[in-house]
Amino acid sequence: MTAKRIWTVCFALLLFLLPACTAPNAGSEPLAQSAASESAAPELTDTLTARVVSADESGSLLLAGKNGVYRNTLPDGQTYPAGTMLDITYSGGVQEIYPAQLCDIQSAAVREAEFDDRCALYMNVLTELWDTDKALQADTDYVGIDLSRTSLTKNEQAALAWHFGELHQKDPLTGTYETLCAEGYIDNDQLYWEDGCLLTIEETETSETRVTFSAQKWRGGDGAYFLTDCTAARDKTGAWGDYTVGGYAIS
Repeated sequence: MTAKRIWTVCFALLLFLLPACTAPNAGSEPLAQSAASESAAPELTDTLTARVVSADESGSLLLAGKNGVYRNTLPDGQTYPAGTMLDITYSGGVQEIYPAQLCDIQSAAVREAEFDDRCALYMNVLTELWDTDKALQADTDYVGIDLSRTSLTKNEQAALAWHFGELHQKDPLTGTYETLCAEGYIDNDQLYWEDGCLLTIEETETSETRVTFSAQKWRGGDGAYFLTDCTAARDKTGAWGDYTVGGYAIS
């Protein structure tokens, strides 16, 4: 084949292939449009519904949600009193420490109808137990908090126990007397907790507006302090007011 004929065949082949290489694929979109679509895609977010268990002066909130306990500061230092229920929107992950921490919080909305500061009520009860007959918790490393027979959720109980331990510089433990015995903290044979003290609150009757309960601090069979026939009621704002104590006992 002559060089001229070879060139003619190659040129014809090039003309045949050129349209297939340059024509856009069916259904495709221009690169600039595709990039714009990606940049305009909505940012993924998630929402945590949680109750404020405590709020400190710096604006840091201790929160109890369905799946855990969290500590966070909201945008612009927003703060809310204990008992407030919040829907917190965030676009980051969750920092796996304890309490956990939400990343990149965007906003917080209040669920007005769900305010319930029973955590604050029971913090006051635990504080009264702790401040009375302080010899019972002398030389202890642990504070046991048993709120299993109250209306608080599991994570509200955990958050309250953690906060109480933090305030009093004790390692907090949650669980009943039986649980703490089974885990080796309390000596059930000697009826004594050598390096800890157990605080318990038990509701005996509860409604939307009124609760009756008993409470105790226990170190051993001959070392305990009791509050009996306690009553608290909610005021018009939905907050639990102060409580009254029907009787006191010491063993």
